Amino acid sequence: MIELESSNTLASFWQYTQASFAHAKTCVNLPLNTYECKTFWLRLDLVLMGIVAYLIVRLVVHLVRMKKIYKDHINWLAEQDKVADAATMAKVKWTGESSPIDDLPQEEAADYIRQNLEAKKSS
Repeated sequence: MIELESSNTLASFWQYTQASFAHAKTCVNLPLNTYECKTFWLRLDLVLMGIVAYLIVRLVVHLVRMKKIYKDHINWLAEQDKVADAATMAKVKWTGESSPIDDLPQEEAADYIRQNLEAKKSS
């Protein structure tokens, strides 16, 4: 019983599809202002507007996604260029103070460095 109903449903759907295609072929060959074809042209216009709206939405979504990826990349590049935060940079910034060995002759500076190295090794 179910198979008979499904075959009737498929047969009626197939007949409806064939009739719709025959109507479409007729309307395409007739002038645009034919009264019998107004529903066909209205449906065709609605389908085309739906397709255009879908494509516009896809395009806008794609552009928004690309803009987000671009902004994320620019932010990532900015993070890569950042060496340290302001507090760390203030600690390591040279303030113009001189080293204890700046004014010493080369031999005395070398002795001073050796003594500090030996003191570090021994401790």
